[in-house]
Amino acid sequence: EKLDAFREDYNRKLEDTGDIKYYEEGFPIITEYLNMYPCNYILIERGRFSMTAKMLDVAMKDFQKVLERDPADQFALNNVGCIHKYAGRYEEAAVCYMQAKEYMYREGKEEPNLYPVGNLAHTYELMGEYALAAETYKQLIDDFDETSLMTIKDLSANYARSGQLEKAFEVIETYWNGGQVEKKQYLYYRALLYAGKWKEARNHIKKYGEIITDRVDTDYRACRMSDYRHMWAWFHLMNGRCEDGLHALNEAIANSKKMTELKSVTDLMSNKLFFLTICKQVRDNGNANVEENKKPEAVTTSIAESEQAKKKQSLFKKLANVWKKSEEKEAVIDYEKPADTYEEEMLRYVNSLDGLLNRICEEQLKKGQPRDAIQTEFFFYKDRYVKYLEFLIALYGKGAEAGQKALEEMEGSFRCRLCNHSSCMRLTIAKALLAEAEGRKEEAYDLYKQLADEQPYNMYAQAKLTYEKN
Repeated sequence: EKLDAFREDYNRKLEDTGDIKYYEEGFPIITEYLNMYPCNYILIERGRFSMTAKMLDVAMKDFQKVLERDPADQFALNNVGCIHKYAGRYEEAAVCYMQAKEYMYREGKEEPNLYPVGNLAHTYELMGEYALAAETYKQLIDDFDETSLMTIKDLSANYARSGQLEKAFEVIETYWNGGQVEKKQYLYYRALLYAGKWKEARNHIKKYGEIITDRVDTDYRACRMSDYRHMWAWFHLMNGRCEDGLHALNEAIANSKKMTELKSVTDLMSNKLFFLTICKQVRDNGNANVEENKKPEAVTTSIAESEQAKKKQSLFKKLANVWKKSEEKEAVIDYEKPADTYEEEMLRYVNSLDGLLNRICEEQLKKGQPRDAIQTEFFFYKDRYVKYLEFLIALYGKGAEAGQKALEEMEGSFRCRLCNHSSCMRLTIAKALLAEAEGRKEEAYDLYKQLADEQPYNMYAQAKLTYEKN
């Protein structure tokens, strides 16, 4: 009971808020329990608590103590594997997970546990071994009857990335039984993107839009409409219609006010800056769109052309007043007055993104502490991602010199814990964006080409290469 209370009062709150005070307050308590009951179970519990707080060296010492006593402890091996994985030592991590899988069935201590299996599959992803990752994720279904949305997403994505698109679709069709039918269309769309078949994703974008148009919950509908516009934004961009993509992305941002997952909002805002770099590039080359003489499909044509649909479109426009000024007059996005130039619009969005991070870190700033969005509930395990946002703010708000410094900080940060790519795409993109800003176009092109070769499905790299070729 004491351990259950500890997990709820300290471990869970630390994980949910990113506030390190829960670790500082909780560590002496779990240590006291360990002194009272010096067993492997509580030692692993303390190690996991340190790992939750990203105190990896401290955690490793506890897990190693357990393994000195019992070299076949599957839980200690699994957690040591996690520490290796977070540190980028993927081969060492994979060995630990394999050992944990083997020892979970040892005689006298048989205790099946799905976590080493899922962690091994994730490690294969980080190693770029997508077929192995799919095979291992499939074990979660076959051996543990694990058919959560996360498992379906992971399994279908890795089938798609390893050239097994039919199996990806079969997984979605067989195991997705959720009530939100639009998610099924999103899973198909996502699998097609991972297979590099973004043109074929069009029909699933349309179906997604048709489904969410009929949703009664206006807040939910607005959030999903944001997702819908975001899909169209990328579709237009990848088809050489950057202005249409930018327009769709503006609509996605306008519908994001009701989103509670702030990373979705920062994704939209950072993507807006990325889109603007392409639009600026096309303008400088003398074309509004790469695909000339081809009339782009309007974003709204996939929604049924009925009076009801038109009324709903009117409602969506009313939801476009987002990020209103607070009493502190924080930075906002004004959608009614577009900037005269891409450069002005980029600066405006940089200020908006900067203002959003200030709001997220309001308590830190009130205490006179430096802003650190990583130490918040929204981004605690997304270190590299936060550094990417700070890089964009520095590069496009202060210039190349500030961007270079921010890039160096980004390179020294931990990769995001749930990243499922063989390398950090945002780090490569940041290097390429800095090279572009400094006029090193060939170097930027080579970086995008390198990313596309490694991750053929990466739309950031493919979009940049598409416009470079034209």
